[in-house]
Amino acid sequence: GAVANKAHDYTQGDIEQLRAFMDNVQILIERQNIQDALEEQTEYYSVLFYGSPHPTAVADAESGTLIACNSNFSDLLGYSTEEIIGQHQSKFHHAKPSENKLTDNFVAHKNDSQGKYLEDKLITKDGRFVDVEITASMLNLKGKDVLLGFFKDVTEHKMMLKERHRSAQLAAIGTLAAGVAHEINNPIQGILNYASMIERNASGNERIQKASSRIVQESQRIAN
Repeated sequence: GAVANKAHDYTQGDIEQLRAFMDNVQILIERQNIQDALEEQTEYYSVLFYGSPHPTAVADAESGTLIACNSNFSDLLGYSTEEIIGQHQSKFHHAKPSENKLTDNFVAHKNDSQGKYLEDKLITKDGRFVDVEITASMLNLKGKDVLLGFFKDVTEHKMMLKERHRSAQLAAIGTLAAGVAHEINNPIQGILNYASMIERNASGNERIQKASSRIVQESQRIAN
């Protein structure tokens, strides 16, 4: 105010003071813009993580301790978020290694399988098994290496594939059975016809009549 309301001309000192003031204002504006951008970015990534349609979790890459997860991940396992955070990642896997040892897929995702989908099986709070596909990537969070994992529930898909495979097997068995029946039925019909002819022409020979009659009966049973 002292500079702006002076009655006489501005001196060089006044100009320098004003310039310094404006520089400080510019720095404050830039800092505020950066802070606003960081907060916006933080909110953006928070929405991406917690609003992801896929179950998502973050674990310390070294220890395997879970440090964050979204609601879809906790819903998948049947635990609350509070029950999951701080637990070792192996706790929720069907094939548990020795205590606090990382699972094979966790180690693979840390190394040469980053970004690849690996099949796994999780166990829920109520003891159910859930087939999943997991893809994960290494990130650095505040100087700490973490593993960000996305989980896809493929339980129903695997059941559908299993049922489709079973149906294909049954269809193949049916085709085989029909083929076998056809191959057996042709010669049986010949045997049946000739046995019937022998039976009709064996008048007076009881032994041949009984034998040919037996052949006819057994042939019909095989045909049926």
